[in-house]
Order: sequence, then C-alpha cells, then structure tokens
Amino acid sequence: MSNSRLIPTQIYFAHLASPWEQSTSENTSDLIRQYTPKDPELDKISTRDIKRVQCQFNDHPRAVLNFYKPDKVFNKLVALKI
Repeated sequence: MSNSRLIPTQIYFAHLASPWEQSTSENTSDLIRQYTPKDPELDKISTRDIKRVQCQFNDHPRAVLNFYKPDKVFNKLVALKI
C-alpha cells in the first residue's frame, strides 16, 4: 500500500509552466539550482561551495520580504532584538 493511502491528506499538483502555483520549497530549489550543478553528488560538494551558495542565496531579494534581501532583514531584526 502506498503512503498516500495511509495519510489522510489532499495532494495538489501545480500546472506546468505556472510558477505562481509552486510551493516555497520548489521555488527555493529553483534558486539553489542556479548556483549548483544540475545533478551534483552531495558528498562531492565542498563546504566552501556550500558557503558560497548560502551567501548568494541570502543576497537574493525576495517578494515575500517586499524585495528586501533575507540577510539584511535578518540583521535588522537581530539589531532590534525582535
């Protein structure tokens, strides 16, 4: 028996070529793929490369943050101690 029959939930499939229907994780994956090889072997990605992607990723403006960059929003919130 498949897991989908064991878990009482609805499954939603986004239409192809409709990025506004994609979930946050899919959009995040798309952003990460901009900075990494298409099918990387995870054990061959260096810590340095991960840090580089992390910096680029956090420097990318986000619609959900009114097109501010996540690192700037985070630093401001930390400074305000929220």
